[in-house]
Formats: sequence, structure tokens, C-alpha cells
Amino acid sequence: TEIYTLSLHDALPILVRGNGAARLWRERSGAAHPTAQRACGDLTVTQLDGSVVAPEELPAAQALAGNASSRREVVVWRDGAKLGTILMAAAPISSPDGGVVEAVVLACQDVSALHALAQEKDRFLSVAAHELRTPLTALHATTQLIELDPRALDDLERRDQLLARIRRQTGRLVRLVGQLLDAQRIPLAHDRPVAEDARARAVRRHGHLEHVVDQRHEVGRRRLQRQIGRAHV
Repeated sequence: TEIYTLSLHDALPILVRGNGAARLWRERSGAAHPTAQRACGDLTVTQLDGSVVAPEELPAAQALAGNASSRREVVVWRDGAKLGTILMAAAPISSPDGGVVEAVVLACQDVSALHALAQEKDRFLSVAAHELRTPLTALHATTQLIELDPRALDDLERRDQLLARIRRQTGRLVRLVGQLLDAQRIPLAHDRPVAEDARARAVRRHGHLEHVVDQRHEVGRRRLQRQIGRAHV
């Protein structure tokens, strides 16, 4: 199940407000005292390749520095245990004159399931490539043998052996290709009306996440101004 979180941090930068999913994520992950400067609290954050990401490199900290909305996929860890792959997007909320960043809105989406699906696909293709290589190698060796000794086809017994080998390996290829096509059709049987490539879904979700951040920009600004106004009363 995807977790879709939204949170608002003021310029201190203390967490001002978060939706239910954000609170649930903090409870499940044990992230202590998240701020715009340390959006994941005391959790370890890495890139997809495993290299550590410094807190100031995350989108919320970048937005606090006044940079434009950005997005980033990271992996979150606690004590060496992987908690999930998270897509982050953030945007600064500036003062009316645009001179000061008054708050930051941060949106996060758990895309662990999407990455797990991509990994399964890569493993499947790796196995399929290995299985296809075996009959192709045998067919290549057979054609080389005929090229080196064309008279082998004049011997009826030897020709029958070569043809049997070719039929056996081409039959294996036909079965493997059929299995690949069957595997490709499996998702369509479960969700035919909305079947689409996983990469296309990821692109759409990324775009939607940035849209939500932009949409919440003005909402966060108005909410922050109301809070500031009440504080001065």
C-alpha cells in the first residue's frame, strides 16, 4: 500500500502540520523530530545506489534555502533495516515580497512496491536472457559446422542429426518466447482496463506529486499567515 504524506514546516523550521499519513509514517519509522532541514529526522537516507544523502541535500532543505521545487527518490533506513523507497518533492513558501522563505511544504510518496516490481522484472529478464542464450548458441554452432563442412549435408544420417538438432533448439526457442508473451499478458488479465507500463505509471505519479506540492503552496502560505496573525493578537 502506498503512503502519501504532506507536511508543512515553518522557517524555524519546525513541523507545523502534517496529514494522517505523515503521522503514521513517523510512528512506523520512528523518525524523531523531523524538520525541513532534517526531513527524515534521525533516519539514514541513501540514494538508490546505496550512497548516503546528506540532510541538506534533500528536497525540503533545498526548498528552505529558496530553491525551486525539486523531487528525489531516496531509500530510508533505521539501524541497517530498509524502511522503504520514498519519492520526495518540496517547494518553498515565500513572503509576499518574495524575499524570505516563510515555510516549506513537503510531499512524500512510498514507491517501494513500484521498485520491487521493477527489480522482479529485471530478474525475470536476466533469467530469460540466460535461457535464450543456450538454444541460440547451439544453433550458431550447428550453422558454423555446416559452413565448415558443407558435405555433411550429403550424408543422409548426418544431415538428419543436424536437422533434428535444429528442430530441437528452434522448438525450445518457440516455447521460451511463448512463456515470455504469457508473462507479459498476466497483468492484463487482472487489470485490463487500466493496463499500462510501470515506467509510465511512475512518470505520471512523479508529475502528480509535483502538482500537489505546487497546489499546496498557496494553501500553506495562507495557513501560515493566519497562524502568524493569531500569534500577534
